[in-house]
Amino acid sequence: MIIVRRELLNLGRSYQRMEEILRWDDKVFYAVREKVSLWSPAQHLWHIGMTNDELFRRIDTLFRDEAPEILRKGGPVLRGRITLLVGRIPRGRIPAASHLIPQPEVDRNETLRVVHGSKRNFTNCAAKGTQLHAVTGRLAHPVLGALNAEEWLRFANVHTCHHLRIVDRISKTPHSGT
Repeated sequence: MIIVRRELLNLGRSYQRMEEILRWDDKVFYAVREKVSLWSPAQHLWHIGMTNDELFRRIDTLFRDEAPEILRKGGPVLRGRITLLVGRIPRGRIPAASHLIPQPEVDRNETLRVVHGSKRNFTNCAAKGTQLHAVTGRLAHPVLGALNAEEWLRFANVHTCHHLRIVDRISKTPHSGT
């Protein structure tokens, strides 16, 4: 069972963590540690912001219940149910859509703009709070299946934590010349 308040609280903490990371020194913010990730913390934050922006828009679409792509039946496929239940994304198992893959060089100001825009959409989503459980429609995710509003919120939290764990590993991995 998804507990909306817990998901919102965890996402709120994640946005606080992203604010801290946005203040990191350039040497760490733009560091790529290939043994951990081919992306820098800056790229991970840009990706989180862009992806969450889409996820929160999907929740809003479901909440308004006006789009023709809203499904009235179905649910997460097995991989989706496991991901939502366990709260982990295995590395490389759910590929990002091409428009959500960061450029090799991301600008700090652009990353800041993307993260802050995503945070505004999170705040709007959080204002709906526990009303999300009443939303009955679903929207399809290409790998996880048809998700309802609470499941999209859960996925936003799982996805965000996935990337923040990688960022933490990058920041703790010494530079080895790669």
